[in-house]
Amino acid sequence: MSATLSGTRFTRQNLRLDGWLILATLLLLGSGLLSIYSLGTTHDQGYFKKQVLFLALGAIPFAVFYLVPLSFWLRKAGLLYVLSLGMLVLVLVKGRSSHGSHRWIMLGSFQFEPNELVKLLTIISLAAFFALRYDRIREWSTHLLALAQIVPLMLLMAKQPETAAAMVLFVIWFCVALAAGIPLRYLAATLLVLGALAAVVVLVDPRLILKPYQIQRLKALAAKGSGDKEPASISKQQRSEIEAASYQAMRAELAFGSGGVLGSGFLRGEQTNSGTIPEQHDDFIFTVVGEEGGLIGATLVLAAFGLFFFRLWLILLRASEPYHRMLIAGIIGLLAFHMVVNLFMILQLIAVAGLWLPFMSYGGTALWLCMACVGMALNVKRGEQPVLFH
Repeated sequence: MSATLSGTRFTRQNLRLDGWLILATLLLLGSGLLSIYSLGTTHDQGYFKKQVLFLALGAIPFAVFYLVPLSFWLRKAGLLYVLSLGMLVLVLVKGRSSHGSHRWIMLGSFQFEPNELVKLLTIISLAAFFALRYDRIREWSTHLLALAQIVPLMLLMAKQPETAAAMVLFVIWFCVALAAGIPLRYLAATLLVLGALAAVVVLVDPRLILKPYQIQRLKALAAKGSGDKEPASISKQQRSEIEAASYQAMRAELAFGSGGVLGSGFLRGEQTNSGTIPEQHDDFIFTVVGEEGGLIGATLVLAAFGLFFFRLWLILLRASEPYHRMLIAGIIGLLAFHMVVNLFMILQLIAVAGLWLPFMSYGGTALWLCMACVGMALNVKRGEQPVLFH
């Protein structure tokens, strides 16, 4: 078997895949499909059927980012950055609103969310920028110019409003910069300055950076953290708003609690079957695992995530090219941040943030992003193997 692309002959030797990474990916995809199927047993299987279709179409972004030489993305990084800006501007001008956010573009009957593609393009553009300035990686100018690249993208996302997605871009920048070798004192100084600015804004007027529903989510989390002891001065309307903001998380907690150690069994989740958890197929898909699979099922899924990120980490450590290391670091930052925030949100350790769970949450654009990341990771692994030219 051989195939030719851009003058490179791919043989069995240099098309070798990371079997453990693929296994972990398949386990996570399978867990997501089973959870979405379970949600549809008492209603309809529309979400499940669409997710199967999305998964089949996911072979396209996987193949593109696996087969296209990494040098191609390096050369086109500037164009990809302009494309990212253009898509985010288009969302604000022509985008579709839903659930209080303005972040979708309609392509016929299909909803496309540019934010997800922008996350991957940001990894590529940042890695390319650092790679091209690798001889000046310890200069302040390199650090500041890279930071300046993501600020417009973050502001455009925050305008939608999609604060969580903007935070993802910052995490990507941090991880890629760390892998690039930016001095730690530069990164620490940036975190301190931005943290101080955010604290000042929140103290002066949190509405400058947060929407009303986001403020209510934070109040709901604060009320829970204080043992649900509300100030005597709180109004009835404020109490009602806080309860509404925490409803999702409370139902999710109830689902986990009812699962116990062994779980209620596949298709037997009371909370899942009753449909009382809003958007359970999306941001709260892990509650299905917690209720029907219990502690054991949840642990197995977390183990699959652990294996997935461990294999990515090994690819990063074994990569000899700085550009390759930075690509993997960005992918790890992107997917790990999504996973951690999603799980912490479900467990009520942080406020509801609206970030999907990699490979498991319903949604075509998010799933395709995950598949593209796996394709690129395997491409990096192959790029570190001997390649035959003709």
